[in-house]
Amino acid sequence: MSFFPLNSTIARDLVRWFIIVSTLVALLSTGVQLYLDYRHDLEIIDSYFASIDDSYLPSIAKSTWVMDDHQINTLLEGITNREDIVYAAIVIDDSIYWQSGEQHLQKSITHTFPIRYVYQNQPEEIGTLTVTANLEGVYQRLVRRFTIVLFSNGIKTFIVAGLALVIVQLIVTRHLQAMASHVRRLTINTPQPPLILQKPEIKKNELDEVNDALNLLLKRSYSAFNAIQTHEQKLRLFLNSTEEAVVGVDRSGRVTFANKVFLRLTGQSEGQNVSDQHLSELILCDCLITENGNHLDTPLYDAIHAGRAYSCDDTFVTNDITPGFYASIRSYPTYSNSECSGAVIFITDITDKRKMKREMELLRKALGHSHASVVITDRDFRIVYVNPIFEKGTGRSFAELENQKVDIISNEPEFARACQEAIANNLSGKSWQGRMKYTNKNKNLRTIEVVASPVYDDHDEIINFIAVSHDVTIEAAVQEQLMIAQKHKALSRLSASIAHEFGNPLLGILSLLKDFATRNSLGKNDKELMDIAISECQRLQSLISDIETFYGSGIDDMQGCDLHQIIEKVLFFHKRTFLEHSIQTSFNPRASEAEVMGHPDQLAQVILHLVINAVNAIDKDQGQISISTQSGDGTIAIRITDNGKGISQWALPHIFEPFYSTKEQIEGTGLGLPVSYGIITSHGGDLTCQSELGKRTTFTISLPLMGSSHPASGSSSQGSPTPVSAT
Repeated sequence: MSFFPLNSTIARDLVRWFIIVSTLVALLSTGVQLYLDYRHDLEIIDSYFASIDDSYLPSIAKSTWVMDDHQINTLLEGITNREDIVYAAIVIDDSIYWQSGEQHLQKSITHTFPIRYVYQNQPEEIGTLTVTANLEGVYQRLVRRFTIVLFSNGIKTFIVAGLALVIVQLIVTRHLQAMASHVRRLTINTPQPPLILQKPEIKKNELDEVNDALNLLLKRSYSAFNAIQTHEQKLRLFLNSTEEAVVGVDRSGRVTFANKVFLRLTGQSEGQNVSDQHLSELILCDCLITENGNHLDTPLYDAIHAGRAYSCDDTFVTNDITPGFYASIRSYPTYSNSECSGAVIFITDITDKRKMKREMELLRKALGHSHASVVITDRDFRIVYVNPIFEKGTGRSFAELENQKVDIISNEPEFARACQEAIANNLSGKSWQGRMKYTNKNKNLRTIEVVASPVYDDHDEIINFIAVSHDVTIEAAVQEQLMIAQKHKALSRLSASIAHEFGNPLLGILSLLKDFATRNSLGKNDKELMDIAISECQRLQSLISDIETFYGSGIDDMQGCDLHQIIEKVLFFHKRTFLEHSIQTSFNPRASEAEVMGHPDQLAQVILHLVINAVNAIDKDQGQISISTQSGDGTIAIRITDNGKGISQWALPHIFEPFYSTKEQIEGTGLGLPVSYGIITSHGGDLTCQSELGKRTTFTISLPLMGSSHPASGSSSQGSPTPVSAT
């Protein structure tokens, strides 16, 4: 080991960086100091310029007024005698009358002072005093200072760097070299004495910590080597107790060890020594023999010679003793001195697994042809199987659903609550039966009848959950329509009683209130309260009128009317409403016939209500409402479409129910659409709705044309609303 400092790479690098950093610091500090000195010299010159205005200028003004040449020259020489001041001159009417020194135009600072003399209390400007300071002296002083500071700092840097080089070699580098030499001599299969650094034991430093860590690492390496040997023995015991057949072979395919399972599967007696036998003498399979019978030219031996892993998932294994079995084979190479020395081969009997797989395939085919939707999940409710009917109903493929939670099917709160209820029952070991609603990938609302149950293994542990469902969307819609029809029937009986029992007393109350409101004796506050009461009575009258219209519309007093004219009048009289809301309207009368039998006012009321609903639904700029008509098969269809916010799929089935409203309670009574529906059905027509949330809503009115004996499709007098749909 050399103690010469330059033999140490660390010491050389440390000195190199020390010199670089010290030089940069010296240059930076010198530059800052020179800049400060330069600023100081300029401030001295500026302060002298300021003193000229106070000390010299009054005397110069007085001498110039009396044209005292001697005094003026004396004063100018006094100015130029100052350091760095090289020129002073008095200029009168752009001519130099007196001057001292030589004028420098480069590297100089020139200052001009006006010369004023007070004569008879009146200031008179005589001329100007020009003073020039040369900066060459300032620059020369800066260069001298820079040279002195840089030279002194350089000498100090090189002296300190040399000392640092020696110190690092003595304190750090030689000990690192000792550690490296000690590590090179080590072997982990024999214990080694610890390394002791040749240094005074004053106080432990980082080198001592590194040395202690190195000694600990060597100690642990020896312990790890002994542990590996112990684990090797345990591994042999483990391989002997595993359910897989394990056999080791060398590069030529001769057996080096085999566990008990291998002996049993190959028909050998327990404890029989099969070492040094060729593997092909014990088992025969596709990966161990070729058509020409060459055992060394097979996929397994090719993988061993190439030093790579090999696997065969399904092959038939046999020999001269056993009838044979189906197995999966995996081979992993072993190495000695960086060369492949053989392989460890794992053989698993999959006969029962193949039988189960075949049964599962039959079950899968049966489920695939079933008319019910089937979904199977694991214990964490992650989907592991769905049949084709389930894929068709949800609009999602198994690839999209695999390993996903069941709640991926839909994110609606109602569906989530039903799922949580089913999960809670299944986790407690109970089956669950009920209905669920969800929106499939095609944005169609579906209703399904579900039976969900847990699946147990042989130890009565839950391993899976299975849910079988039937699509009852149509049945649910029919039931819902029947319920709505029953509501309509009950309310129709109630409407006549409401109109009579409430309408007449309300008319009397309204008359009395109007009479009181006209009296002059009422105060301002009382009159405001009276107006509110009258307004509320009139709102009740309107509500009773809507109920009577909904349940009392008949076919009396019907007359022929042109729907195109009715639509045009509604759009004409409400142009201001469209302008106020910045909504563009369009009417496309494509129907060749538009004459129907009906009440013109009621039909206008329906169209107006649908148009106003469209206006209220548009909450964005550039709103659009389009109305079109089309005739055929004895009917005329009116479609009113807006690009508003749409109606949610959950609200859509209920919009024709009385008193149901998606607006705030203060904005509506929930009778507008039911009344409109009642008017259309009383005319033998139908009113339907389609909506796509956030994009558009379309209401379609179908009415029989005049002279047609067929009612509009889906119409029924005072029946339940035709199903609506969301896309």
